[in-house]
Amino acid sequence: MAKKPPPAVKLPFTPGDPRRTSWFKDARFGMIIHWGVYSIPARGEWVMQQEEIPLKQYEKYFRQFNPTRYDPREWARLAKEAGMKYMVLTTKHHDGFCLFDSKLTDYKATNTKARRDLIREYVEAARAEGLKVGFYYSLLDWHHPHYTVDSIHALRNDAKARAEKRDWLKYRKYLHGQVTELMSRYGPIDVLWADFSYGEKGAKEWGSVELLRKVFKLQPKIMVNNRLDVAGDIETPEQRIPKTIPQRDGRRILWESGMTFNDHWGYAREDHNYKSAAQAIRMLADCVSKNGNLMLNVGPQPDGRIPRESASRLKQIGRWMRANGESIYGCADGPTGDLPYGRTTRKGDTLYLHAFYWPADGRLELPPFNANLLSARLLKDGAALAFRQNKSGIVIRGPKSAPDKADAVVALRFDRAPASCGELTRTRVPTVTVPRTKGKDVVLDGHIDPAAWKGAATLEVTLRSGVLTSIRAIEPGAFGYRVRLMHRGEVLYVAVEARRKGGVLLADEEVLDGDGIELLADAALDGRWITNNRSSFRLAIDARGRSRVQDERPAGSVFYRAAASIKENIYTVTAALPFASLVKSNGKPVRAGDEIGFNLCAKSFRHPNWVDYELWWQASGGNVVIDRSQWGRLKLAK
Repeated sequence: MAKKPPPAVKLPFTPGDPRRTSWFKDARFGMIIHWGVYSIPARGEWVMQQEEIPLKQYEKYFRQFNPTRYDPREWARLAKEAGMKYMVLTTKHHDGFCLFDSKLTDYKATNTKARRDLIREYVEAARAEGLKVGFYYSLLDWHHPHYTVDSIHALRNDAKARAEKRDWLKYRKYLHGQVTELMSRYGPIDVLWADFSYGEKGAKEWGSVELLRKVFKLQPKIMVNNRLDVAGDIETPEQRIPKTIPQRDGRRILWESGMTFNDHWGYAREDHNYKSAAQAIRMLADCVSKNGNLMLNVGPQPDGRIPRESASRLKQIGRWMRANGESIYGCADGPTGDLPYGRTTRKGDTLYLHAFYWPADGRLELPPFNANLLSARLLKDGAALAFRQNKSGIVIRGPKSAPDKADAVVALRFDRAPASCGELTRTRVPTVTVPRTKGKDVVLDGHIDPAAWKGAATLEVTLRSGVLTSIRAIEPGAFGYRVRLMHRGEVLYVAVEARRKGGVLLADEEVLDGDGIELLADAALDGRWITNNRSSFRLAIDARGRSRVQDERPAGSVFYRAAASIKENIYTVTAALPFASLVKSNGKPVRAGDEIGFNLCAKSFRHPNWVDYELWWQASGGNVVIDRSQWGRLKLAK
C-alpha cells in the first residue's frame, strides 16, 4: 500500500503577507554585510571550513579581533548614499562567532578587544539613517561542541571530532535561544535572514516551525527568508538572477538576489575581481525587471572599514540612483521581458526603458503595446525624445552616443498602464553554427565589422537546437573571434574567444576585458548543451536524458561542468555527483522539470590549484526554492 503524503506544514504566518512586506517591494535595493573574525585571515568567510582550520588555531583570530575603525553610522550613511533602503548584518556566521552580547556563549564580541555589543550600534545607526534593519543568523555553528560533524563541517576530516558524542538537541536549544535573544533585545527588527539548510540538516533538525512561532510572537511584523527549509516571505537566489519571474504554486513571490562585489562575501585581501558600478547598476535593473530586489554585499576589513573598492563603487551607484531612482523604487516588471539592449520596469502608466547597450544609430525599438505613448524623456536630464508608434511597435529616437554608459533610462508615459501585445522583431546578427565534429577538434576564425550590421556588433554561436551563446560589443568597433571545439574523452568543450584592442566585449551579460577569454559552454555526456556565464549555469533534466546517463554510468552519475575565467587563461572543472544524492526536502528524488545549478565559488588563495564549488537544486513547485546544496573542492585543470 502506498504511503500517504506527509501533511502540509502549518506555518505561524502567511508568506508574503503585504501588511508586513509592502515596504520590501518598494525598497528594491539593500545591503548585506559579512563581517566577523574571518576578516583577519582575509581569505573569505568560509576560510575555517575550506582550509579545515582546527578550533584552537582558529580561535587566535578571536583573540586578535579589535575593530578600532568600526563606525556603523558610516556604513549606514554609505548605504543610504548608494540608494539602498535596508541593511542586513551577520550577527553570527558559520564559524560561530557572535557580534552580539549573547548570554549563551563566551565566543562573542564583548569578550574581544572590542568590549561591546557591535550589533546594538549597528541597529541604532541604521535607524538613524532611516533604513530598515535586518539580522543575518547562521543556522550552522562549527565552533559549538554539540553541532554534529557532517560533510561540510570544518572538522569533517578530523577523526577525533567525528568520533565525539554530540547532543543535537542541546545545539537546537542554543540556536533557538540565540534567535530569541536577537528578537527580544533590539526593538522592532524588519528582516530575519537565516542561513542555511542543506542535505544533512533541514526543517526537522532546526525545529524551524517551532522557531518561527517564537520569532513571530516577539516580532509580529518581521519578514523571514526561505532558508529554514520551509516557505518564507522572500526567496533568495544567490550569485545569480533568475531568467524569469520566480513563482510558487503558480503565483508570483517576493525574491531578492544576493550578489557579491568581488568573489567573496567576507573580506578577502587578495581578491581584486570587483564588479564595476555599471555591472551592479545593470544587475539592479535586471532584478527589478523581474519583480525582484538586489541585495549587494560588502565585506568590511578587520578594523571595521568598508574596503575603498566597494565604497567608491557604492558612491557611483548612488549618483546613478539619484538621477534614475524613479525607475527602481516601487517599480515592478515591465511588459516586454528581456530586450536585446536592456530591460524594462514599470510604475503605473509609466514604462522605464533601461538601455544597457545604446545602439549606434540611437534607435531604441519596442514591441507594440495596447496603450498610446504620450511622451518619452531621458531620466538623467529630462530631455524629450522623439518617437513613432504604430501597429508594428515603437521606435524611440535618441542621441547617437549613450547618455549613460552604465544604464541610460528613458521614461515612457502612456495613457494607461501599458501591456505588450506583440513581440519585437529580431534584428539579424552574424552567426557561427557549430558543425558536426566527428571526433576531431575544430577551430572557426572570423571577424565582425559593425558597419555591416544594424546596432551594436553581435556574434551568435548556435547549434541546430538554437542559440548557444553570444558575444556583443558594448562600444562600436570591429572585433575578431575564434570558436574552438575540443574533444577530451567523451566530452566536447566549446570555447568562444573574442579579441579587440581598446574595447569592451560582452559575453552572456558578463563584461570581459578587451582581450578576455571565456569558456562559455560545454556539453553533458548525453550531448545536451548547457549555457553558462562566469559564475553559474543551469541544466534542466528530462527523464529520458537522466535515464540515458544512468545507463552509461553504472554508479548513476551525471557530470556537470563549469568554467572560470582567470586573467587570460581558461580553467575547466568537472564534478560527478550521483543522482541518488539529489533528494529534495520532501524526500523525493530530482525529477523532470526540476532545475539544477552549479556555482563556482572563489578560487582558494591558499590552494591556488583548487576551486570550491556549490551544487544546488530547486523544485519546480512546492514551498521551497533552494532545497538542498552540496559543497566540495575541485582541482583546476589548465
